[in-house]
Amino acid sequence: MEINRKALQYNAEMIVMGSCGMACDPNAIFFGGTTEKVLSFISRPVPCIPPKKI
Repeated sequence: MEINRKALQYNAEMIVMGSCGMACDPNAIFFGGTTEKVLSFISRPVPCIPPKKI
């Protein structure tokens, strides 16, 4: 909820988040848990950047 509040406060056009899928959690297999939660209620575009592969 804090991410959404800050987006409204700063009138952000979009929220850019890193994603780090958690294969052990079926609810967060494509994105990390925080990203999944933000995607469920945010009203702005949310590009998700995958982690850098080493």
